[in-house]
Amino acid sequence: MKRVDVLLATYNGARHLREQIDSVLAQQGVSIRLRIRDDGSSDATPALLQEYASRYPDQVEVLPAAARGEGAARNFLALLALPSDADYFALCDQDDVWPADRLAVAVNALEAVAVPVRLYCSAVEYVDESLQSLGISSRPVAPSFANALVENIAQGCTMVGDAALRDLVGKRPPEKVAMHDWWLYLLAAAFGRALYDPVPRVRYRQHGANAVGGGFSLWRKLHKNWVRYTSGRAWPMAAQAQELLRLYPERLDAFQRDMLARFVAGKRGLPARLRLAADWRIRRQSLPETLVVKLLIIINAY
Repeated sequence: MKRVDVLLATYNGARHLREQIDSVLAQQGVSIRLRIRDDGSSDATPALLQEYASRYPDQVEVLPAAARGEGAARNFLALLALPSDADYFALCDQDDVWPADRLAVAVNALEAVAVPVRLYCSAVEYVDESLQSLGISSRPVAPSFANALVENIAQGCTMVGDAALRDLVGKRPPEKVAMHDWWLYLLAAAFGRALYDPVPRVRYRQHGANAVGGGFSLWRKLHKNWVRYTSGRAWPMAAQAQELLRLYPERLDAFQRDMLARFVAGKRGLPARLRLAADWRIRRQSLPETLVVKLLIIINAY
């Protein structure tokens, strides 16, 4: 039976955390270890975690909390850097619900792929606070390296990866990333294979306290991206490209090095940005979103 480290980052999640942990512990067909790191919660989360660690000492490990609020990305990166002998890892949000076969399905899909760096992700079923269905996430086009440079199609709460992918992150931790899940997708697209399952395997709860909210309409995605730009928050695409060049120069092929170098060079001059924006391979999941990305590149806001 394959061993899976389930990595759970928590922050003030007591309201829904019990349902999520129970659904993780009910997983069938795999052997799990639930490893939890809290980010300085001020609600009942720490007490709830200690309750589960006491009840399930062989399955639940509560790690020392972060010294200060680090945010979800840094919390998950710290979990990924932990020493582990598990065959696979799975990322876990604090407020979702998993069907009992969620990990077994993911592991079986990864076992069928003969490459050393593998990442599985799936669609999600959006649900409200009472777990009533709101819809299913849209199916993306085939994962690719060029797509991974400008977009993350893999929601972290659906991710299951192999030990080789975990080692890439843990042994060379990144300094500049947008989110931990985007970085994992970028690494899998660059050095292995990312698998997308169109069947929803996670019930993704929508509420006002989500660290990163979901959405299943193009308008919502465009609006979120516009708010991000007008609020002055930097887009991370060039920074992540530069980080990939810095950390893994010996693993990149000629195409990848050239594409990354063009992302970095575009920050220094308009002609390079125009050439980058004109590249047909630079695209997101819809034409409107693709046009937005190309505009961001041209105005040096990427």
